[in-house]
Amino acid sequence: MFRFLRTLFTKPAPPPAPGSSPEHRYCPDFSSLEASGFEAVDESRYHTRVEDGAFVLELKKPSLFAWADDGTFRYADVSIEAEIDFSDDDQEQASPQQASPLRASPLRAAGLLLRKAAESSFVYALISSEADVRLDMVFNGEPRTLIPWTACPWARGASRFVLSVVARGSHFVVMVNGRFALEAEDDSLASGGIAFAAQSYSEPAVFRLVSYRVESRPVEVEADYLRYARIIEADADQRRRLAEGLFSLGYFVAALVQLQKIADRGAETANDAFLKAECLLRLDMPGEAAQAIEECLALDPTKEEAIEERYNVMYLCGEYSRLKEALESDAARVAGSPRLANLLGHAYYNGGSWAKAASSYGVAARGEPTMPIYSRNYARALEKAGQPSDASAAWLAAARGFYEQGAWDDALECSARLRELGYDKVTLDSLEAMIDYGGGEPAKAEPVLARLFRKGLADAPASYVYGLILARRGKRTEAIKAFRQAASLEPERPLYRYRLAESLFMAGEPYQAELDAAIEAAPDDGWTLNLAGQAAMRR
Repeated sequence: MFRFLRTLFTKPAPPPAPGSSPEHRYCPDFSSLEASGFEAVDESRYHTRVEDGAFVLELKKPSLFAWADDGTFRYADVSIEAEIDFSDDDQEQASPQQASPLRASPLRAAGLLLRKAAESSFVYALISSEADVRLDMVFNGEPRTLIPWTACPWARGASRFVLSVVARGSHFVVMVNGRFALEAEDDSLASGGIAFAAQSYSEPAVFRLVSYRVESRPVEVEADYLRYARIIEADADQRRRLAEGLFSLGYFVAALVQLQKIADRGAETANDAFLKAECLLRLDMPGEAAQAIEECLALDPTKEEAIEERYNVMYLCGEYSRLKEALESDAARVAGSPRLANLLGHAYYNGGSWAKAASSYGVAARGEPTMPIYSRNYARALEKAGQPSDASAAWLAAARGFYEQGAWDDALECSARLRELGYDKVTLDSLEAMIDYGGGEPAKAEPVLARLFRKGLADAPASYVYGLILARRGKRTEAIKAFRQAASLEPERPLYRYRLAESLFMAGEPYQAELDAAIEAAPDDGWTLNLAGQAAMRR
């Protein structure tokens, strides 16, 4: 009673000053743009207005991310709820025969900016028209994804969504239509403004903010956080989707947190346990990963990925004897898996059985020739087994494989070992010059390749790279000679035929025969078809 009487004679508190951090519950009036409190924008890219009791953000261009600030207040801990309408009034008024499926549901997204410390520093949560949700951070203009697009299947098919976001300390929780969608942790920004944001993709788009609530009173924000993060039970499948997204970004600890929450509910599956093992391996915790693999196989003894990973974990834990015995007793699986053959080679190699190691590494290298690391292992084991000639061939295969992958340091390491073994100098000069070019040192590569080409010692790859260097320097005639030699040495290589045809075309020389050969070798290659189109336009 006394509190009530005191309020009758107490002056109302002044409104918070612009830029301050108010503690209030705020629901804007959407009767007019001025009453809404949102920024008024009318420019060529986007426009804001109030229409039919909703705040409207219209993006007039495709591939545009824009927002309208909500006042000038700054918020630290805050709970925001926004009801967003994606429906298109023009499309709804069209007859079924006139309606285009693409126009009825174009990919677009809208949501909330929060902790907007500057135009280049903020956090934003978006929900797409297909009910996928994400959370991102932009700090000093540098974007960083906190949670990638994550599906919310319970909201699929709707055109209106309730997006709820609670920021409390470094924690963020996002709900969609009252159900847990995602959570993340980031302490980059402590406070900032808020805004209604939207993203167009393939075409312009219109977004309606139908209702909106901002709650910044500490007790109420804490209550929302506890309700969203602790009380409302999150669907296990949603936590799985969240864990997979976090794993894809390399946030292995955060993914483990989600997987542990699934396990705590007694809902862990074999796939969950396997993903947990993969996270632990990437965190360099092989012992814990081994335990997770055993949990996975207890749930599904037939899961092939887990069976293979069990062998890998044995190797990482240094259990070479156990690994050898296990793989020797699983010969059929080893025969069908270059990875397991390579692991068996590790087991033999670490046990001093060089010949057996070389045999297993050889199986791996032949089974997957695009993995130069297998060839390098093969070469090392062959050297140990006293087979230097075979080892040199394996070192060369590894060097060329690393070159194709752009792993310049690894390729140079293999070449250096070949020099120590006395391998052919011309081959190694050519290889190292191509590595220099690939590593961004064309000036270092050119004199070596020029000498080899002049003496007729350049092979097809070296001739091709030399042609690229000459073409870059504007020496088109000399480049054509180099490309022609590459194409004559390896006529089945589409890239060489295409580059020769392109150079002839640009030089105004007869090119059709080479272009036809390039198309025949690679009929679906986009660059070759583009060149054919340019040639047709010229004709």
